[in-house]
Amino acid sequence: MIAGCILPLILIFLAPLFGITNNLVLLLFIVVVFAGHLMMMSSHNSHDHDSHNSHK
Repeated sequence: MIAGCILPLILIFLAPLFGITNNLVLLLFIVVVFAGHLMMMSSHNSHDHDSHNSHK
């Protein structure tokens, strides 16, 4: 999970070294990374809560 957060940040800062100097490309990359984080957070909230209620 740490690599999933740190690697995109490193790529954003190193993108000019790879020749990516277009601001639109950097913006699209940031939006894609943000959307990926949102999807990752929503998958963490899909735990089975019925098993916790059966102990009542």
